[in-house]
Amino acid sequence: MPRPYGRDIEVEGMFHACVVMKGIRLMEKTEWGSGNEEALLLKRSFEEFNSATERMQEAFAGLEEKFKLINLELEQKNLELERALNEKELMRSYLETILENLTTGIVVTDEKGGINLVNESAGLFSGVHDRSADRSEWKGRSAGDIFPEIVDGESVVPGRSCQGVRRRVAGRILEVSSNVIDGPDQGSRETIFVIRDVTRLSRLEEMEKRSEKFAALEEMATTIAHEIRNPLGSIELFASLVMKEPGSERSRDRAAEIIKAVRHVNNRVSNLLLFTRRPQPVIKQINLHRLIEELLSFARPIMENERVRLSIDLTEGEPWIAADEEMLKQVFLNLILNALQAMPEGGDMTIETRVSFPSGLGGIAGDVEIIVGDKGEGIPPEAIKRIFDPFYTTREGGVGLGLAIVHNIVDMHGGIVAADSREGEGTMMTVTLPLSRVDSGREREEGT
Repeated sequence: MPRPYGRDIEVEGMFHACVVMKGIRLMEKTEWGSGNEEALLLKRSFEEFNSATERMQEAFAGLEEKFKLINLELEQKNLELERALNEKELMRSYLETILENLTTGIVVTDEKGGINLVNESAGLFSGVHDRSADRSEWKGRSAGDIFPEIVDGESVVPGRSCQGVRRRVAGRILEVSSNVIDGPDQGSRETIFVIRDVTRLSRLEEMEKRSEKFAALEEMATTIAHEIRNPLGSIELFASLVMKEPGSERSRDRAAEIIKAVRHVNNRVSNLLLFTRRPQPVIKQINLHRLIEELLSFARPIMENERVRLSIDLTEGEPWIAADEEMLKQVFLNLILNALQAMPEGGDMTIETRVSFPSGLGGIAGDVEIIVGDKGEGIPPEAIKRIFDPFYTTREGGVGLGLAIVHNIVDMHGGIVAADSREGEGTMMTVTLPLSRVDSGREREEGT
C-alpha cells in the first residue's frame, strides 16, 4: 500500500540533501586547514541530522498508524451508516406495503385540505380510481374534489377531528374517522382520515334488529293464529247450517258471504303460520351458478313476456355453498318476481354474483353475494326500512310475506339480505351467503 504522505517524505529528502551539502562545504573548509574545530562541528552536525531523521521517521510512523486507524474507523462508520440506510429503506418499503394492502382507506391532507398521501383502498373508495391508475397525480389536489361524498365540508373536514361518521357511497356504507396530527415540518399540521367499509357490519346490524323483531312477532303470531282459528271454525260451521235451513234467499246469501269472509281470514292466518313456521333446512353442497341457471330457465319466458331485458354477470370460477336448494330457489324466485313487478312497462334487470374473502385473502372462509337489480320504480325512503316486515307491502293486493320469508330463509343459512333503492331509479337486493369453496372451472361436479 503506497504511503499517503509523499509530500512530507519529499520535504524530508530535501532537508537531508541540505544537511549533506552543508557537511560537504564544512569538509572543504577543513581541507583548507580550518582545523579540528570544523571537523568536530561536522561530526556534531551529522549526529544531529541522524537524530532528527530518526525522530521524524518515528513521528511519521506514528502519524501513519493514526491515519490507518482513522481510515479504518471511517470505513466502519460508513458501513454502519450504509447498513442503517438500508434498514430504513427496507422498513419504509415494508410500511408502504402494509399501507397499500390495508383494507382500510387512509388519506392524509395538509392544513388546506390538499392530499399528501392516499393508499389503494382509499382510492377505490373514492369511486374515481382503479388499480391501474396513478394516484401520485392526486398529490396536492383538494380532498373534497377526489372524495366529494366523504369529505363534505360539514362533519368531515380537514383540520377537524371526527369519529364514526357514516356515508353511503356507490352502494357501500363507509365509516369515516379523522384526527389532526403534527406534520413533518415544524409547526405544520396534517389531518389523517381513516375510512372503513362497514357495509357488511351495517347489514348484520339490520338483520339482527329484524331477527329480534321477527322472533317476538312469530311468538305472538302463533298464539293469535290459534286463538283466531278456533272461533273461525265455529263461525263457518254455523253459517253453513244457516245456508241449509229453509228460509229466505237473502239469509242464505248472507251466510255465504260470512263463509267467504271466514275463509279469507283463515287463509291469512295460514299465511301467518307459514311465515312463523321454520322448517329444518336440508343442507347439501350446491353449485350456486348452476342453481341460478336452472332458476332462469324457468323465469326467462316470464321475463320475455313482460318485456324485461336480463343482464347476467357471474363471478369467475364456480362458488359452492352449503344450503337447502329448494329454499334458495324460493328466495331468488321471490326477488326476481319483485323485480318484475317493479317494472310493469318492462325494463332492465341484472343478476350478478361476487366472491369476497376476509382481508382480501384467498381461502374457503369467504362470502358470495347474489345481487338482483332492476331499473323500476324504486322504493320510497320511508318504506325501505319496512319492506322485510311481515304483511307490509306497497303493492295493491299484495300479502306482504314474500320478503319476510326471504329474510327468514337467508337468516337460517347464516346469511344477510339487504335492499338498496332510489325512488324512480331502481332497486338492488343483495343476498350474502357463507362460501364453502370456489372451483376454478365449470366442469367440476359436486364431490370431485
